[in-house]
Amino acid sequence: MPLPLRWPSITKTSPAGARSNASCRSSKNSSRTDRAATEPPFSFPLRDGRPWLYLPVTRVTLLRPDRGGVRMREELRAGRREAIEAAAYRLLAEKGYAGMSMLAVARAARASNETIYRWYGSKEGLARALVDSNTLVVRQVLDRALAAAPEGAPEGGGEPLKALYAICPVLLEMQVGDRMTALNRAAAADPSGELGRALDRSEREEIIVRLALLMQAAIAAGSVKEENAARATEWLMRLLVGDWQVRRMTGVMPMPGAEAIAARVAEAWRAFRRLAVLR
Repeated sequence: MPLPLRWPSITKTSPAGARSNASCRSSKNSSRTDRAATEPPFSFPLRDGRPWLYLPVTRVTLLRPDRGGVRMREELRAGRREAIEAAAYRLLAEKGYAGMSMLAVARAARASNETIYRWYGSKEGLARALVDSNTLVVRQVLDRALAAAPEGAPEGGGEPLKALYAICPVLLEMQVGDRMTALNRAAAADPSGELGRALDRSEREEIIVRLALLMQAAIAAGSVKEENAARATEWLMRLLVGDWQVRRMTGVMPMPGAEAIAARVAEAWRAFRRLAVLR
């Protein structure tokens, strides 16, 4: 039902004896002013001598939260983080950990220095964020490799061994890649040792754990004679990576190609089979 809006009545009063001769002489102007004070500044329909107005309500629209805008802001924020971290990796490769400053990262990423400090806190915080993001990428790559149907380990082997063999090329490529090499160099230049500990922790929690679970399944299936899964996993990692990480850190060795990685995996797998595999 439409609701009437009534203009409030205004009564202008004057104290006794307040009328002066001047007001008497301008009574016409005063009466005009009194009417203006009691009338609305715009026209309303009149009813019973008082202004009022119908405001019909046709539809009420409830506004929902702008979820699309929230997603867009989150995507923009994620994109800015990727740009900042990519710039940090470039500076690590060009100038090393000591030469990478927060201001240089901000300029390279075309971001404000305030944003860099607000998101990461310090250069050490930015380096730890690089470790975390790289760990996430390694975990996702390994999970995809494990989910894919393996072609099978050479010379037979059960399903756990097939899965182990399938992820070896992916694991080696990640371990000696440009980003991991930059992080290893930064950890070596960090006097506090905090970055090195973060790298070691991420490797053991995200990589070694997955390999050890597969190794334990291979031991349970009778494919591996070594009863300690952690020891067998350490053997495989040493045979696979070897001194390649150190040589990449020192700049002696360029990033190996697909053929070199495949040859390294085959050599490491043959040595691992002689060392730990029953058949």
